[in-house]
Amino acid sequence: MIATGDLRIGPVLWTVKIKRGRLGPKIQIFTIWFELQTNGARIINAMNNWDKIPNSVNREIDQLSNSIKPPLRDEEFDTKIRSIGDQYKANLHRTVNQHLIRKYTETCRRLAVMDDTDMGMARQIARKQIIKYN
Repeated sequence: MIATGDLRIGPVLWTVKIKRGRLGPKIQIFTIWFELQTNGARIINAMNNWDKIPNSVNREIDQLSNSIKPPLRDEEFDTKIRSIGDQYKANLHRTVNQHLIRKYTETCRRLAVMDDTDMGMARQIARKQIIKYN
């Protein structure tokens, strides 16, 4: 059995999920605060990884470009295919970075309106619920 409820404390909407199973009652509180902090860390990590196009992606695109082998292929054709692959890499890199910057900006804006005391309140609510259902 899973019971779910929403609780608003200040600007934060807490989603409380109470799970009853063979391991006994468990409660999980997923907060916007925790989610935003986690997402922020993930985005920063991804930004570092995508500072330049990752080697694995670079290698896969090169491999795809090199696998195109029509009959009577010549240097002009190979140059065009390499150019298309390079353009694709540049477009992919730019698109991923734009996405990450947009998401990072959204996350920072949402974190800016959060109250530091909300995490303490979440712990108190979790303790009360755990005691109530144990």
